[in-house]
Amino acid sequence: MELKQDEIRDFLTNLNGKMFGITFTKRSTGELRKMLATTNFVSKLKGGQASYDAKEKGLLVVLDVIANRKTPERAIRSIPLDAVLVIKANGVEYTITK
Repeated sequence: MELKQDEIRDFLTNLNGKMFGITFTKRSTGELRKMLATTNFVSKLKGGQASYDAKEKGLLVVLDVIANRKTPERAIRSIPLDAVLVIKANGVEYTITK
């Protein structure tokens, strides 16, 4: 199935905390990144609030489920919504279109 790029944030938020697989291109290195994630978490940032507005920067803050098993204090990640290629949720694979 296909999902438009401008619908990603709402789609993932409306999963109501269910886990999803996501493939995207990292902004920092340009490498392909696959992640099992959820939006259902409580942020425990040591400094309180983030120093930037994730939505304004086109990011979605998620919990990396695999990293959470190893280092729960460092498992919060930001996904660049403009670089998402594929989302797997509810047994369906969605290809992202512009």
